[in-house]
Amino acid sequence: MPFEPFNQILDLIEFEKLGEVEALARLDIPKALSPRLIHEGLAVWVRQAVRRFRDGLATDMAVVEAHDLTAVRPWVHQIPAADPHSRTYELCVWGRGYTYRTASGLTRELRVPVIGHADGTRRSDAERAVMAYVVAVGGLVDTPVFDKDKGRFLSGVPFPVLPATATVPGARTPEHVRVVEVGLADGESVPLFQGSVEAASAYFAKHGRTAIRDLFRSTDLRPGYDCLDCKARTDCNRLPTFAGLLGIRDRSRARRVFTATNGRYHAECAAKEYFRSLRLPVDAAKENTPAVRQGKAVHAWLERLHNRSPRRPCTEADMPEDPDSWSAGGWHLQGAEARNAAAMLAHHPDICPFIGLAPDAPAYTERVIAADDPRSNTLVIAHADLVYLRNGSWRYRELKTTSSSRIHDGESLLNRYPQAALAVLLFEAGAIPLGPLSAVEVEILTPHGADLRILDPNSAPTREAARRKVNALASAWHADVGHLANPGPACQGCSYLRWCPSAKADANEVASA
Repeated sequence: MPFEPFNQILDLIEFEKLGEVEALARLDIPKALSPRLIHEGLAVWVRQAVRRFRDGLATDMAVVEAHDLTAVRPWVHQIPAADPHSRTYELCVWGRGYTYRTASGLTRELRVPVIGHADGTRRSDAERAVMAYVVAVGGLVDTPVFDKDKGRFLSGVPFPVLPATATVPGARTPEHVRVVEVGLADGESVPLFQGSVEAASAYFAKHGRTAIRDLFRSTDLRPGYDCLDCKARTDCNRLPTFAGLLGIRDRSRARRVFTATNGRYHAECAAKEYFRSLRLPVDAAKENTPAVRQGKAVHAWLERLHNRSPRRPCTEADMPEDPDSWSAGGWHLQGAEARNAAAMLAHHPDICPFIGLAPDAPAYTERVIAADDPRSNTLVIAHADLVYLRNGSWRYRELKTTSSSRIHDGESLLNRYPQAALAVLLFEAGAIPLGPLSAVEVEILTPHGADLRILDPNSAPTREAARRKVNALASAWHADVGHLANPGPACQGCSYLRWCPSAKADANEVASA
């Protein structure tokens, strides 16, 4: 994760007392922060993020007139075991911890960095309440003791915690608590909570305690991204396992998530796929081209229709009332873009998946489907636009939009839409129950009409064609350890160009040619 080197550099500055320039220089030294050299693009992001975080901290501290500012390790709130046979539960917070004094007393502050811009609306009351409560009443981790036996504590033994009477900065109970989200795109911060210890405790009692109890009581198991590092996955009967799903026999690589999009991005440029996997900020103008904007708006419009209750087929009356200006899922289209996308939507009722389907038939939009491939040490994920049950068999619907009138078929359909190829293999793996009438449906909407292509996951030739496509994408991705850029004309449209020194020089050459 990109925050690993980011935090390591800040630790060098705040705890080892290195200068910023000296600390950032460690990014260019193999094994200084990690077993191998930090990727050049990630290093660019870390340099920018560290400077913006520190500038934002200095600005905020000046506003509150803070003094005696001290960086401290995170706090943890421990709930003692009820009896010798019970475990000690711990509430932990993630972020950078600080203490300082103002005219009104001692403050503990947790600064939670986010890769893009700070936006407090993404945080629920429960999340804010838990963070504020842990910062308010939590004990400071005894770092020297923890560092002597990290493996023991990270494996489940309760963290060593200093008493509130300790003289170490950060141990004493404060008068005030602040939790802020810091956007590393600009260093700006948004308060998530600020108040007294008593106010934090009351906030937790109202919003946090019930949410945590619900987590403990929950028995729902749904395979997904959490399965990547779950310690119980080998004994879990909900995560389908299919050795050889990707056609790779190599467990030497670190465990990762593979999606069809990973493979597609890697085939275009390994650095681009790496930046995407790190969730580095994108150039919105390049990322959200008119075609992408239209496609996402169409997806969002149909998702809303397919989530209606009672369930019913889409009709012409469900389409945008004003084709020249409409919105869906936060995407607002106007003019030619809006008309083009509305024309795509207008053809959907002809092939809506709910035609002839009972109103209470099971159907799920935007479903995450997961399967484990132990032979390649990989968690395989697909994002289904829709999975639904028809005539006793599950079907997988993939929605595609295009302004082109050319529609591919057969193996070329799998090559153009690798998500469909992966869906075929997920049926074979049991991630989606395979029935006699199961199908992978590729719905293609154009302004000129709609087409529905059907792939049979029971067909051996179809599975073999899907396997060839998925293996071609996954094998190169799985073997790659360098994530090197592939400079060329594609750099002009790359939304990650600012993080890629190798590609930037070539892109400038292309632009001036």
